[in-house]
Amino acid sequence: MIITWFLIGLLAIELAALLGAAFGGKNAPSRVRLAVVALEALVAIVVVRALAGWDEWTQWIWVLGVAVFAVGLAVAVFRWRELPVVEEGTAAWRTGGSVLYAAVLTAIATAVALTFV
Repeated sequence: MIITWFLIGLLAIELAALLGAAFGGKNAPSRVRLAVVALEALVAIVVVRALAGWDEWTQWIWVLGVAVFAVGLAVAVFRWRELPVVEEGTAAWRTGGSVLYAAVLTAIATAVALTFV
């Protein structure tokens, strides 16, 4: 059960990061970073769904997390156009690292999601 609450804590942290980025936080100064933050939150949702022990509380917490993710993503969509693709002055290797990290997150989410089939 402690793993479940750890995963829910991780989900809360990722959702808070998404909301912060969507509402103009410093953790997403560009489209690339905003996409990575949103992808991190999505992976947290998928992993919690796959690995959490389910009871009455954790089901509702997960549903609330999905709702918060939807709100954060909707706000991020509105912010998307005003952001540069890459923050000015960012090194190319850092942008490349963010893109590689996003690819790894996508692979993790896909692997975990395939366990649902």
